[in-house]
Amino acid sequence: MKASLVSSTRIAAGLWDSNELSQQEKQEATLLAMRMGKFASMNRERTLWYDAKHTVEHLGIAVPQQLEEVAPVLGWPARSVDDMAERTILDGFVAPGDTWSSSGLDKVWSDNRLPLLASMVHTSAYKYAVSFAAAIRGGDGEPDVLTPAYSATTSTGRWDSIRGRLSSFLTLTDKNVFGQVSGFALFTPEAIIKCVLVDGRWTVDRRAHNIGRVPVVPFVHNPSVEWEFGTSRITRPVISITQRAVRTLLRMEISAEFYSSPQRAVLGADESDFVDSATGQMKTGWEVTIGKLLALSRDDSGELPTIQQFQQATMQPRVDMIRSDAALFSGETGIPVDTLGVIYDNPSSASGVDARYKKLNAGAEKAIKGFEGSWADLMRLAVMVRDDDPKAADDLSQMSANFRRPHEPTVGEASDAMVKQVAAIPWLAESTVALRRLGYTKAEIDELLADKRRVDASSRVAQLVESAKAARLATAPPTLTGG
Repeated sequence: MKASLVSSTRIAAGLWDSNELSQQEKQEATLLAMRMGKFASMNRERTLWYDAKHTVEHLGIAVPQQLEEVAPVLGWPARSVDDMAERTILDGFVAPGDTWSSSGLDKVWSDNRLPLLASMVHTSAYKYAVSFAAAIRGGDGEPDVLTPAYSATTSTGRWDSIRGRLSSFLTLTDKNVFGQVSGFALFTPEAIIKCVLVDGRWTVDRRAHNIGRVPVVPFVHNPSVEWEFGTSRITRPVISITQRAVRTLLRMEISAEFYSSPQRAVLGADESDFVDSATGQMKTGWEVTIGKLLALSRDDSGELPTIQQFQQATMQPRVDMIRSDAALFSGETGIPVDTLGVIYDNPSSASGVDARYKKLNAGAEKAIKGFEGSWADLMRLAVMVRDDDPKAADDLSQMSANFRRPHEPTVGEASDAMVKQVAAIPWLAESTVALRRLGYTKAEIDELLADKRRVDASSRVAQLVESAKAARLATAPPTLTGG
């Protein structure tokens, strides 16, 4: 956290020497920089746990010093994020009439590869509680509108709860070789202000816009009144459970190291039995253990030494503990226990599978409700920025984002359900809603509709040709035959 606060202080100190920013802009940038520093340590910890690079502290009881460097890892925190993101798939937008294509948003979709962008935005939101995406004008050789995404690790904003949108936004754009901030951008309702550190002084590039609001949209996971920017999927319970499970894995490694060879005891043996005849030196414990043949001589009384073998340590208590941790993790995240790699149950029926994923799917549906509004808002901002007109998106007020269902039914289930619905509502067969319910993607639906239009056009042409032939035959003079 200290490094981030230093960077924040560096921004603040440099800005106050600039004459190109207003007093309000200086204050806003300073406050946002300090806010970013406040959450930097927490975000850095979440990054380490997601990447499985976090060091688990040993309790100093069961781990020998020689094995402290052994570092088993678990990818459970990443699973808590990725399993939710896999159920949050943007599949297009729905707008009344032809407003989607007439507004040019189909080009924005393709230019910015929105499905890929959405995947990154959703994953980042689940990881850090919030992520951001902006709508900005493209430069020379770029699309008219760009929609870059920003991580909460390098960005933050101020939320206006009255208007339900951001009132300001700050993102770090560059760092020097020492990790110090050397570039950032401040988004305000009037302009985008880019600041770059050159020769120890901040240079300012101000680009005004006329949309009257900050062209940035937050994507928030699980917001609340107390936490407007939501909460992460990598919660404190997730971290605690993962820590305990990793320590259990370490104990299993230690047990395997110590007890991989059966422990033996020899009673009544002579010291000479453990001397290497070639070197005259005492054999090491390891050499005695791995020796295929152990030759022992009788003692002075003529008795043979007694060899005993200790019972090998069992891993079952540790396996049971891992299973217990997996059950706790499942309860916290909604991820089924048998998908965590430690418990192997008999295959479940389709209904059983649905039940196991019920909590996870419910969480994804809740998140999608929030993301739908954010994506629709971003598309409206794209039109405003492109046309430099805050009213350019008035026709898109009813536009909404379309997501795939977190729980996709099988093809057979979806087909049976749709047949029954079309039987009750015949005109539903002509709607794209029916195609979406059958599981077709936006691209597939567009291709199917294009094929249908092409076939319909060919049929109409054939009908016209046949009609023309019939008309000519009807009006042609009768053919005379002689005799």
